[in-house]
Amino acid sequence: MIRLSADLSILTVLNERLVEQRLPKLDYLKHRLDRGEILDDYDIWFLEHALADARRNTTLVERHPEAQGIFGSLLHLYKEIMDLAVANEKNPALLAATNS
Repeated sequence: MIRLSADLSILTVLNERLVEQRLPKLDYLKHRLDRGEILDDYDIWFLEHALADARRNTTLVERHPEAQGIFGSLLHLYKEIMDLAVANEKNPALLAATNS
């Protein structure tokens, strides 16, 4: 019972962080990448920390199937953002425009 209560408290905090901090930033990054921009150092730092946070919470999410759909969607969004970032970095025209 104590574990369930602790898990639910942690899931509540993670959900609040997701809604208030992570999703707005991820939406902003995706919008920029969709316009062909590249990520700066802070954006990369943010993604690295967000993914590390997701890895740390994998066991918790595995214990709670009700959280798995959201977790899977979030990981898909991270992958989509990273794929766009790599594609934009590989585009010579974008790099030339950024460096000029």
